[in-house]
Amino acid sequence: MVSQFSVIENPSLMNIKKAQLDDVATLFEIEHEISTMGWSIQNFKDALQFYEVWLISTQDEPADVVGFVILQTILDELHLLNIVVSLKHQGQGWGKALLEYAISQAQKKNCSVIYLELRSSNKVARNLYRQYGFAQTGTRKGYYPCTDGTREDARLMMLMIS
Repeated sequence: MVSQFSVIENPSLMNIKKAQLDDVATLFEIEHEISTMGWSIQNFKDALQFYEVWLISTQDEPADVVGFVILQTILDELHLLNIVVSLKHQGQGWGKALLEYAISQAQKKNCSVIYLELRSSNKVARNLYRQYGFAQTGTRKGYYPCTDGTREDARLMMLMIS
């Protein structure tokens, strides 16, 4: 079993690369393993055209795609649109590695802030973001649809980049 932070402590265990059109099925599969209300195939195709989509995978042969992050840069702002780690790889540091990669991209682009939103019920992600200094800046009432027909609030968070 891989320890929780081994991926970050040993970067040779992972590979991060830009996603391509032939990765769409993998993106969709990982997303829908986590959320039944996730992005569609067309959403991922559009993301590849308009945003930066990065895959994180193991160094094994063949590589096992573990998760992804989708980023949008607007002027000096980086928007973290989606970050997902497959169920079998959660709790091993892969999400931290993706978040650190997103922060490094913001720094490379001289962004002053990173924005994101997440479901109010996603306490694990919220705690991760707080560990990295993100602060809640607001709430969007009833933003996310739920499978039972109700709506869930989105929490808005931001991180100032120095």
